[in-house]
Amino acid sequence: MGRQIEYYMELESYKLLVKKAFELGFKVIHMTNDLQICSSFNEIRAWDSRDRIYFYLEEAGQLIVKENGYIDTFFSPVVESGYSYLNEKRKTITKGRIWVSSHSWRNEGDFNKRSGLLDKKYSSLMRYVKKIAPYTEVEVKAQNPIYEGKKFKSKEYITPFLLNEIKQNKYDCI
Repeated sequence: MGRQIEYYMELESYKLLVKKAFELGFKVIHMTNDLQICSSFNEIRAWDSRDRIYFYLEEAGQLIVKENGYIDTFFSPVVESGYSYLNEKRKTITKGRIWVSSHSWRNEGDFNKRSGLLDKKYSSLMRYVKKIAPYTEVEVKAQNPIYEGKKFKSKEYITPFLLNEIKQNKYDCI
């Protein structure tokens, strides 16, 4: 369980969100083939929508990495994040999101509640997403084959840049 906000956000706007995370005191964990913890925006080596990016709030607790090398998002003070993938071939845009675990149970039955500080900073990130990607009515293409690609109007968080791309029929939101 957790809290999340989904949005349509291209890389350039997402970089603003990452900068905001740094301003709020997060470190950024960029996972490609290895785990890179960045203390500043300039330390991020490359950007790929398939990479895993987390905002880590060190002052809220310890980062827990599983044996397989992945971050334990339920027990670490992290916000999972990502931006939209623009598929040039299919002319579609997928949603990105920020997500934080609300709580979890340890094996011993102990309840692990999210840090109040992490919750407060996550709320600040959510407000910033809403600022750079306003809640707007947009047509979203149904992915279920039963609807045969029909578009439905939906209110979504979307950046002005991507909204313009949609209005010019360059892409479809999915």
